[in-house]
Amino acid sequence: MTTPPDDTELGERATSRRAAPADLLALAREKWLADEPLVLGKLAEELGVGRATVFRWAGSREALYGEVVWQEIASAYASAREHAGELTGAARVGSAARTLMTVLLSSKPMKAFIARDATFAMRVLVSAESPVERRLVGALEQTLTAQRDAGHIDPAMELKDLAFVLVRIAESFMYRDVLGGRGARPDVEAAVHAIEILVDSRAPEH
Repeated sequence: MTTPPDDTELGERATSRRAAPADLLALAREKWLADEPLVLGKLAEELGVGRATVFRWAGSREALYGEVVWQEIASAYASAREHAGELTGAARVGSAARTLMTVLLSSKPMKAFIARDATFAMRVLVSAESPVERRLVGALEQTLTAQRDAGHIDPAMELKDLAFVLVRIAESFMYRDVLGGRGARPDVEAAVHAIEILVDSRAPEH
């Protein structure tokens, strides 16, 4: 004979039908903007679902942070491209990079995130396992493709490879105080200069 579910199980099932993965991401975003750490157990409590449900939706704490951070970066990158206006070629890519890096470096939630645990933050921000770097490379590749197709650039590298290198340059200069050790400071203009040089490079003529 099957044992009927108790009231706790019934309550969680009812609550789970109301909550969804999108609710988790929205709540995590609220915590991010309030400079609060994301604790999956506490998020589960606030959503009224079990910890196992939140882990199934999020995958991991690192993955959830990656999704939340990507929302901020994607929004900043969209604004950066708009801010570039009518610029083209290397100047457009450099302008977008400058705006994006400036916005992220001035972000209070981003500063708080890195300050709490710099090692964990770098895993989220620059790790190949995180969605952040991969998606930013993809977004930049689209920008480079549009500039190439319009005849504004003729890079010496494959665009996917170039996008990856440019993102790594931006990361290195943005987070050099974390990655480079004591005394190192973020340097947006140095990153922009290197980015523009690479984007403006030309494929060798045969």
